[in-house]
Amino acid sequence: MPDCNNIPLRLEIAEKDNFYMNEILSNVILKKGGLLIGSLRGLHFLRYMLSPRSVVASSSSSPQIEGGGGTYPSSSLFPSQKINTGMGIKSEAGYTIVEMLVSGSLGILLLGLIVGSSVASRNNYRRDLVRARSNESLRGVIDIIAGDARLGGENLGSAFPAIEVVNSGTNDSLIIRRNLLGEVLPLCSNLTMGSSTNASFAIPGSVAGCTYSGQTSNYNAWRNYRISQSGIVDAYIWDSAAKLGEFFKYINDQNTGTGYSIQRSGTWSRAYPATSTSIYMLEEWRFQKTGTSLQLITNQDFVTPADLAFNITAFDMRVDFKDGTNATSLSPTGSWTNIKYLTGTFTSSELIGGVNYPRTLNGYFFPRNVLSN
Repeated sequence: MPDCNNIPLRLEIAEKDNFYMNEILSNVILKKGGLLIGSLRGLHFLRYMLSPRSVVASSSSSPQIEGGGGTYPSSSLFPSQKINTGMGIKSEAGYTIVEMLVSGSLGILLLGLIVGSSVASRNNYRRDLVRARSNESLRGVIDIIAGDARLGGENLGSAFPAIEVVNSGTNDSLIIRRNLLGEVLPLCSNLTMGSSTNASFAIPGSVAGCTYSGQTSNYNAWRNYRISQSGIVDAYIWDSAAKLGEFFKYINDQNTGTGYSIQRSGTWSRAYPATSTSIYMLEEWRFQKTGTSLQLITNQDFVTPADLAFNITAFDMRVDFKDGTNATSLSPTGSWTNIKYLTGTFTSSELIGGVNYPRTLNGYFFPRNVLSN
């Protein structure tokens, strides 16, 4: 004879199958690229559903369910639920230690994968950010130098050092000069160190190159340029024999009717002989590494340099000549008109999160005025 006492339990479990399946599916969620199982209730039910099962009578107060390789109390399927067995008996059960260890281990494994992925993504982002920032900074410097290099040597002869390279290990300096006016003034009277004497470029008499009538056009060109620049400009005096010179402030000019001269502010830092000295309306750009900054110094104004790039660890220059040779320096006595091209190597390094991110770029510069000398 069938055991009628088990019929209500069979019906009740069958009716609850759909209910608990929906509940199990609601406990499965997506988290950071990993699938996390919300509760052990789903694990029990999946094991139960995938195996043959039947309800058997038991002498205990809780009916037994066969399946999943063993016989389980019906209450262990749904440990957080109180189940009415149809006989007025209610039961409640928790998790086993093994189940808790397994679920904990799975959680730690998934968490480790998520954290590792997040850390790797953050490091990649930092590296890409530094690379982009360094590229932008260094390319900006390369563009500035390339533009100035194209102007180097403008209105200057081969005897004047339009381009210099100073080798200082990883702190090289590149000096580029051009003449703003085609008119170059001769020095017709000696200047003594420490004096503020006007620089005469036309004097009474018939000294070649220093006659009053022969310098009128130069006087007008310099005077008009000074006035157009608010009355004060930088000029450069150069001793071609000593290969030395200095910038000074050209503040006024004088026409005596028999001679021309220009007036400066301050005093001369050295003596200049009339036989080998000339005066230029010069513009000079000096690129050098100071500390961790790459600086631009205009007209030897070392007090207020312009910072072009930061986090610079090395600035190296190389000069390639038309004859196939190269050098790491070019002195004022060298011939800048024999330059084929200049190579600059710029290295930066930025520290983020205790990690250094270095970046190196090369720039190639062509002083086009070598073609006109």
